[in-house]
Amino acid sequence: MQPIDADSWSSLKVLAIAQMEQEPILSGHLYDLVLRHRGYPEALAYLVAATLSNRVFSLAAMVDLIGETIERNPEIATATLADLRAIVTRDPAAGSPLNCLRSAEPACPGPKCRKPGRSGPEPTRLQAEG
Repeated sequence: MQPIDADSWSSLKVLAIAQMEQEPILSGHLYDLVLRHRGYPEALAYLVAATLSNRVFSLAAMVDLIGETIERNPEIATATLADLRAIVTRDPAAGSPLNCLRSAEPACPGPKCRKPGRSGPEPTRLQAEG
């Protein structure tokens, strides 16, 4: 990871710890999203895998596949980090970069979400709300 990426990753970890102290109920979520990972590429692989995994493609298999893809193509992580910076810089409603990462995750189950027993990928937050 380049030094600028290491600085960004350190900043994300500091933000996650501060948010855990302010909102303890999010501690497990923030641990899974940020703190348990060695770096941004690993966290990105987890985030994408958590979004795409389903009954056919397990989370572990998706993390491995996406992690290998990001490892072979590090420009993916670099580009997404640049996107994250751009969103936070240009959109005052974004607030913290953690808000952007949390918004990228699949929505919680609700009345419009996938019903038990139905196959296919989990809907995204926009699909669930739309």
